[in-house]
Order: sequence, then structure tokens, then C-alpha cells
Amino acid sequence: MIAQDNWWILHVDRTSNSQGSDVGLIIANPNRVAVEYTLRFNFSTTNNMAKYEAHIIGLKITKELDADEVKVFSDSQLIVSQVQDEYEAKDLTMSRYLQKIMDLSMSFKKWDIQRIPSSENA
Repeated sequence: MIAQDNWWILHVDRTSNSQGSDVGLIIANPNRVAVEYTLRFNFSTTNNMAKYEAHIIGLKITKELDADEVKVFSDSQLIVSQVQDEYEAKDLTMSRYLQKIMDLSMSFKKWDIQRIPSSENA
């Protein structure tokens, strides 16, 4: 299959429980060859912090794979809305996470983030 565009696809999914937080990342190149990553955070974190950590790691890995254009699909309404400037990051920690996402996004020629329902983010 020949790529019809140069967009890489990043799906970010994250779950947390009392033992820590798990992150699932699926990264597909323009030919739709995908790699999957599962990571575990073994540190105390809030739900929103874990979601931001997952997005940051996903963007870093995608950039390390030499992606120039990336579409991020996430079920996090908070992150997508903050990135799209629809929600304000109200505390210092969330502001710093948001700034990190925005800084990472500048390393791509093109990038987009879209919210999708949890049921479609597998």
C-alpha cells in the first residue's frame, strides 16, 4: 500500500488504578504500518496528569520516528479542548503540561488533535 499523504496517526489511551497508570499508544506511519506501546507510570499522578503524560510521550515517540505531520486522536475532552483553546488550563501544573504539548507540536510541520469517543479509541 502506497501512502496517499504524509500524516502519521497517534492514538492515545490511558487508564489508571491504585497500582499506577497504564498508557496505550498506537502510532501508524503514512503507509498505516503501526506500532503499539504500553507503558506503566509507577508514580503518583492524577487522572489528568496521566493523560497529559501519555500525550507527551506519544508525541515524543512519533517525532523520534521522524514524523513531520501527525494527527492525534484522543478521548480526553480536557486535553483536546485545552489544546484547541476552548478550555483554560486553570492551575500551574495543567498550564505547564499544556505548554509542553504546544512546544512539542511546534516540532512538526503539520499537526492536528481530535477528540474521539472512548469506544472508538481502541
